[in-house]
Amino acid sequence: MNNSIFYNYNRIRSYNALFNFIISNRGGGKTYGAKKMCINNFLKRKEQFVYVRRYKSEIKEVRDNFFSDISQEFQGHELTVNGSKIYIDGEIAGYFIPLSVSQKYKSTAYPFVTTIVYDEFIIDKGHISYLSNEVEVFLDLFETIARKRDNVKAFFLANNVTLVNPYFTYFDCVPKKDQRFTLAKNGNIIVEMFTDEEFIKEKEKTRFGQLISGTKYGDYAINNKSLRDSKAFILDKKPKDLYFILSIYFNGEERGIYCSNSEGIYYCCKDFMETSKNRFTIQSNDHDLNFIRIMQLRSFPIFQHIIRMFNVGKLTFDSIETKTFFFEVFKTIGIK
Repeated sequence: MNNSIFYNYNRIRSYNALFNFIISNRGGGKTYGAKKMCINNFLKRKEQFVYVRRYKSEIKEVRDNFFSDISQEFQGHELTVNGSKIYIDGEIAGYFIPLSVSQKYKSTAYPFVTTIVYDEFIIDKGHISYLSNEVEVFLDLFETIARKRDNVKAFFLANNVTLVNPYFTYFDCVPKKDQRFTLAKNGNIIVEMFTDEEFIKEKEKTRFGQLISGTKYGDYAINNKSLRDSKAFILDKKPKDLYFILSIYFNGEERGIYCSNSEGIYYCCKDFMETSKNRFTIQSNDHDLNFIRIMQLRSFPIFQHIIRMFNVGKLTFDSIETKTFFFEVFKTIGIK
């Protein structure tokens, strides 16, 4: 496939945002374009970069072949990797940092780093999960790198698996469905929903593109439609005669569970009762005076009933964000 159709960073960089979120088709060339941008920045101005993934294992997977797809564009230059450092023509051009252990880099200085690339910041369903208080862990890393400099930009890359993630929740940022770019926080954040028509045409010509055409996966991989944002069990209208059951505090967010006797359902939403004694948490880092910590939430009698309602399709939600919140809680306590 022609590399010229892949993602180009020039347009999003023109907005001069601090945090740049790029969500596109799978295989749309976000990572390729990020490498190209970082290499050019170093060759032209000796600006360094940091490449971030969530866990050490993810860094290990990409480290050895980091330049294999792009080296042909920079013939005459030596692109190498040694441990956690990235070299161009024998000079340090970048660093690999796993976010999960980024705290140990707090005392390290990065005066020449101007670009942070966080690849695959949105998690698909599977065995890995977001870090506890992940957004603030990243903010700590950003502060470590930038210090008091304003010339450092972060680029967050992801396939359009879901728009529900801790970063959009933390900054209360909702991408506009009918616009390519959404600005937030006085222009310090920009979200780009990128779907390249030329990429779609090229992809549809391949045999695999023809195979997945018209499928849910095809809509995701080719047409940049969210793969996991199902609206099943999400109610457009709030049920009547709701009464509060309990709330769960998890990863810095709290959600309430209410019951509607007339409709025979439980309703999960952003609302909760601050005066209630039934406010629970399951993680030590979330625990404080306002909450009761239950080590085995699934053994708590009322929650056992909530699980049964979930299993028979009687657990409903006010939004995709709330649904994702509770699915993460369920996954953490071993309910699938």
